[in-house]
Amino acid sequence: SPKSSSLHRVSPDLPGMRSSFSVNGATYTWPLPTASTFLKSGWATDSVMSCDACHTYTGSTGPHGSAMTVNIDPAYPTWWKTAYLSGSANGMNSTTVICAKCHDLNGASSSSAWSNQVHGESDHHGSSDGKCVLCHSQLPHGWKRPRMLAYTSDGAPYASTGLRAIRLANHTASGWSEHDCQTSCGEHDSSVSPVWPLVLDPDAPTTGGVAGKVTDSATGAAVSGATVSVAGKTATTASDGAYAISGIAGGTYTMTVSKTGYTTWSQPVTITNGVTLTQNVALVAGTGGTNLALGKSFTASHYESSAYAPGKAGDGSDSTFWWSNNTGGASTTEWLRVDLGTTYKIKETDIAWYGDYWAKEFRVYTSLNGSTWNQVYSTTTAPKGTSVVTFTARDARYVKVECRRTGTGRSTGYGIAELKVFQ
Repeated sequence: SPKSSSLHRVSPDLPGMRSSFSVNGATYTWPLPTASTFLKSGWATDSVMSCDACHTYTGSTGPHGSAMTVNIDPAYPTWWKTAYLSGSANGMNSTTVICAKCHDLNGASSSSAWSNQVHGESDHHGSSDGKCVLCHSQLPHGWKRPRMLAYTSDGAPYASTGLRAIRLANHTASGWSEHDCQTSCGEHDSSVSPVWPLVLDPDAPTTGGVAGKVTDSATGAAVSGATVSVAGKTATTASDGAYAISGIAGGTYTMTVSKTGYTTWSQPVTITNGVTLTQNVALVAGTGGTNLALGKSFTASHYESSAYAPGKAGDGSDSTFWWSNNTGGASTTEWLRVDLGTTYKIKETDIAWYGDYWAKEFRVYTSLNGSTWNQVYSTTTAPKGTSVVTFTARDARYVKVECRRTGTGRSTGYGIAELKVFQ
């Protein structure tokens, strides 16, 4: 198709591998790597491919209605969907994957000469985190985004298995940052904005939406007047709890639902262009009132960087968060605490976990002086989302959340978007 502009070039009228793209009136460049760094001899960035470059066929009796069996070239029997990067000179765990027919899979047959900085990342090698289809389209016939990159929200069978978003920007082979990608592999889960469009097809939908109903988690009754926010757009639930938001560019965003008297709900949602996502929400009733921790002094046992500092858990935004670390074990203990500045009689703490960084095992402590602590809550089975912790009212100036085991079982640390304290 002429609309599939970033693809294995199958027709002379198509542009081949492109270096310039127009998106919403702006031009973005992805300079072409030198052909010799990623292509075998005889292939160029504008080479035209025929079907037999990858396929063989048997049993043909004619082009009209023939019983034809089409296979990947049998000289390359390894399934490309299971192939992954390797730091070896071969560039893959096997040279028998069909991609190796044309591509020098790690560039110049050298582990230090990858054609793209992303491919050279050591933690992308030798495991499922380095699978080609983690980021690239699962069908190599061509796709509508630079370098055949595909999102998990793309339509089947083209979707990748792990790439959720790419930052809309000019990129070079050596200019990538891990923060330019949002993936499902547990390492790059932070928000990416603005997001490269889901497709570069002028006739394809450029936005999607989300709709559903908001109810009370205890009674099931509709909750009217709740505020639903996602991707900078908001809606208010009707008398039957229904809401709908349209005109959202495809990508993954943090969605929040809030109403006085309820704990704010916050979760990542993935919007697909041309599709309205159904997202029903059950709000948990809380004490409401003033969040005593908002804007107060936060400290932590550890935090990954200044972008994930402890104070991010008290800034009033569910899109920022404290992140303990990137390398801690699944059962590493880390803590976050807040100094309320003076003593209050408190009885509730709401912990809005960020995405998959929740702790299924955690404890809550209070203190009058910051050195002597009293445990007020403990669980080993916390679900993803927001944990509402209530306890007998007590005097306290400090509140501490001690995270003891990750919810996913992966070694990705803990993340708290907001830690709220109520009287």
